[in-house]
Amino acid sequence: MNTKRFLAVTMAVTMVAGSSLTAFAANAEGATGTGTNTGHLDTDIFTIVYPTDTEIEGFFDFTIDPENILASADKFTDGTTAAGEDFANEDLVYFKQAADAEKTYASSSQAAQVGAKNYTDVDVTAVASIGDADEGKTIIPMVSSAEELEAATTPSLFLQLKVGDATAAISAESGATVVDTIDGQPDNFSPVYDGENDNYKLEEKEDTEWENNTAGVQLIGKVKGGTIDADVVAPTVTLTWEVTKHVDSYVSATSVAAGADRALTLSLPEGVTVSGVTIAKTAGGNVNASQGTHYTISGTTLTLKSVSAAWASVTVKYSDEHTDVITVTSN
Repeated sequence: MNTKRFLAVTMAVTMVAGSSLTAFAANAEGATGTGTNTGHLDTDIFTIVYPTDTEIEGFFDFTIDPENILASADKFTDGTTAAGEDFANEDLVYFKQAADAEKTYASSSQAAQVGAKNYTDVDVTAVASIGDADEGKTIIPMVSSAEELEAATTPSLFLQLKVGDATAAISAESGATVVDTIDGQPDNFSPVYDGENDNYKLEEKEDTEWENNTAGVQLIGKVKGGTIDADVVAPTVTLTWEVTKHVDSYVSATSVAAGADRALTLSLPEGVTVSGVTIAKTAGGNVNASQGTHYTISGTTLTLKSVSAAWASVTVKYSDEHTDVITVTSN
């Protein structure tokens, strides 16, 4: 009887102990963490801002007055604007100004604002070219510097293209190319998750106020006065512009003065070399520069030899297809 009771108690204890053991989870001998990458955030973001045709209508139309007729005339060339002494300007070039301007006409055009809403730095490049004169007409001689204009013995025009803070003379034959850089404004953007593509992208913040994100494109003119022939005409200037991502120059300067050797420092990416140099002449035409005659390369120094006032610009080409344009200015 005692034996049976002992076996019954033992069996009950065993059943309780057995059911208690089955409540425990298996012991972890390690773990796996799955990594997730937020991906690449494209920062080459900019939206181009161009002026409309209506906004800049008439900005770049101009009148030259070599004989200073308007200083005593009763009307302007359009037949409606009063001329006379108060109207005249000593540069003898007239661009119409905005209605609220101090003067109705001035020797500099209004500025066409070209730019971008940009996270990254961008370049505004403007190109000016001169059209052919009508048959039987001759374009007034065009000079490349204020010094040349002063030295001219016949009526001449010094016409410049300005983009932002950069300026270059416009040649009748080769025109002009001017570049100015606009700094990026990353604070105007924020990353937003794109669920469709499972990545992040930059979007412009709401109610963003853009400032200093354009470069003004202008023409600036000055005439050396004197008596002219009846067949002499003002030039027709065609302007084009574009906005592109800024790429740092490989040379240490974007302009050099004429009159001597000019040494520039090269900062080339690994494996990149200079593949050629081209000279644009102020009188028109390009020259493939010869190493040793027109330029030398020693280590990281590019030296332009005897830079001439007859050069409008120098273009340096590289093995990675990048190019740098160096403007030649007068002393």
